[in-house]
Amino acid sequence: MREYIKSKYPGVRYREHETRKSGRGPDKYIVIRYTVNGKTVQEALGWVTQGGSIERAADILGALKQNHRTGIGPQSLAEMRAMAKAEREKNKAAHAVPSTLGDLFKKYIGWAEKNKKSWKSDREIYENRLAALRETPLASFTPAIIAELKDGLSEKYAPASVRHALALIRRMWRWAGVQWGDAWADSMPADPLRGVKMPHVKNQRLRYLFKEEVEKLLGWCAANDPQLHDIIMLSLYTGMRRDEMSFLQVGHVDLSAMLVNIVDPKSGVSLETVSVPDHLVSMLTARTKGRKNTDHVFPSAATGERMTNMSVRFAKAAAALGLNKDIIDDRYKVTLHSFRHTFISWAVKAGIDLRTVQEMARHRSFEMTLRYSHLAPRACRDAVNRLPKVAN
Repeated sequence: MREYIKSKYPGVRYREHETRKSGRGPDKYIVIRYTVNGKTVQEALGWVTQGGSIERAADILGALKQNHRTGIGPQSLAEMRAMAKAEREKNKAAHAVPSTLGDLFKKYIGWAEKNKKSWKSDREIYENRLAALRETPLASFTPAIIAELKDGLSEKYAPASVRHALALIRRMWRWAGVQWGDAWADSMPADPLRGVKMPHVKNQRLRYLFKEEVEKLLGWCAANDPQLHDIIMLSLYTGMRRDEMSFLQVGHVDLSAMLVNIVDPKSGVSLETVSVPDHLVSMLTARTKGRKNTDHVFPSAATGERMTNMSVRFAKAAAALGLNKDIIDDRYKVTLHSFRHTFISWAVKAGIDLRTVQEMARHRSFEMTLRYSHLAPRACRDAVNRLPKVAN
């Protein structure tokens, strides 16, 4: 074996191969030497033909000496290589096709947290309805298995809850298809929900509130929960949804234009606006004046951030007044959404034409507004009574 030759970098040496060439000269076997804790250590970087270089060896030695001084980071070339290997294996595992539902959800929710506003809803659906299947192999998710899952969930949950759980599986499946491409397609069923009939959901609200009910509820809230009182008023006279109110910030309220801007609404567009009626101006002024644009109009009393218990607080008010007593069908129960339903119903009963109501309600399709057309019988009668005049 040939003797080691010192390079121009202190602590970096090499020996030359007897016959093998690298470039214009002989191949070089590179080692580094350093002292740590009073002991001289020599470690091999390897042959130049295998990817080593004297300059790289000098950089590595410099990094190790810096680590020795600070006590932070790998203390040897072997430790540096072990850490790099562990990182490669970690990255490989992160990009590997998941094998169980739990593995898939873990990867999916990591993506959803950065890309979906509704990721918390996905987590809740999984933890409450699907987590028991976390060890189930994904390759076993066939339409027959999904049909069994649907039947099992239907024994415990309402149709809407079952539908949400199945929809989450489909979302994760499609996301995985994009994420892993052919590797996913070659190892998993194409669509485990193919041919599985989704539960029919009857969630159209059939009850709107009468004036006397509204006055009674607002009176209770004024005395017991003033913030909820103002939330109900805003929904009742603008048709705003629960989440739109909980996310509403001071900067979204433009009282000079008598408008509330709804950022990222349910419709999927970037911005919608609702008109503010005159009698809500004083309330919104009191809730926004002197506050930062990023403050929530209806903040949580506990955190000052977005309120997350709006529905719970309303349920307490409804229970106190017996609004849902002896009512079994959810469609007839009063919820926060009932005030949006009441807003639309009152508009139709007031004789406002349905196209205008569609704009007021921000319905994506006219068909959604037509569900309220039965509340305008007078308009229909007037139209029918005009026909004889045309005939004559």
